[in-house]
Amino acid sequence: RPFDLKCAPLMRVVVAESAKADEGALIVFSFHHIICDGQSLAVFSQEFSEAYGDGGVLDLVPLEFQHSDISAWQQARLDDPHKAETLRQFWRSALGNDLPVLDLPEARPRPSVQRFHGDTHRLALRPGLAARLRHLAGELDTSVFNILLASLLVVLERHAGQDDFVVGTPVLGRNHPKFHNQIGFFANTLALRNKIDIEQSVVQLIKEVTARTKAALDHQDWPFDRLVNEFDLARDLSRNPICDVLLVMVDDEGAEMSLPGVDLTPFGNDTEWKFSRFDLVFHIQAAREDGELHLDLNYDSDLFDAVQIARLAAHMDLILIGICD
Repeated sequence: RPFDLKCAPLMRVVVAESAKADEGALIVFSFHHIICDGQSLAVFSQEFSEAYGDGGVLDLVPLEFQHSDISAWQQARLDDPHKAETLRQFWRSALGNDLPVLDLPEARPRPSVQRFHGDTHRLALRPGLAARLRHLAGELDTSVFNILLASLLVVLERHAGQDDFVVGTPVLGRNHPKFHNQIGFFANTLALRNKIDIEQSVVQLIKEVTARTKAALDHQDWPFDRLVNEFDLARDLSRNPICDVLLVMVDDEGAEMSLPGVDLTPFGNDTEWKFSRFDLVFHIQAAREDGELHLDLNYDSDLFDAVQIARLAAHMDLILIGICD
């Protein structure tokens, strides 16, 4: 059931009780993405759990700001000519001209119009890899994300025979402590352009990736739609503008919903996407129970088949092990 953005509410809750008493009930919370991002779901889960435990009463300190206040503040910053020009110039310089597009030779011919058909391949990365990556990140004064990005560049270079890539990554957009407990849409997409030289050392590649990522995070307030408009790209209905590949790392799965006296079991797996918005999305997440890393590789099934994607995921695992070694 689609939402109508002109009509409130943009959230629905459905409770479906089974005719069989021992099968319990199904509760579905449905939000339009424009009012809720991943961090918002964690806030919602925590507050819903607290309210249920207190008999349906949620006693919270009133918010100092509403989401509309934050939107107005962000808009005012973008309307400031000096701030806007500083951000615009940074991204123009960071991305340069003639943006590269990913061209993997194993892909099938691209349909003239993107159809968003997709699937997801799940791979548990090598046991102990998470701890080794965190140790390496500490040694190199970087983050695990930057090591993952460097590894992805190596994988793409080997498969595509290119040395220049733009990889997108989502950021929370909550770069102020007052935003952390807010429900709303704050997220933005950063486009990270990196070149890889196969003659350089892995350490040098990671350092260069780290510097570019840090600079991008320092300028993350520039909305992705403005970035697209800035480059005045010829619209291609067969692919996304700016980047064909996304890298997503989730360190924290967020708060779990816990209701006193109720046994809860999630239904479905939100990482098993049966659709695609990009050619490839490398989604890496630490398991809550043991901290080990899992790769969910979402792909456009019009371009790739399951065997190709399984091989790509395995190569990512191998490169990560090699880099740690």
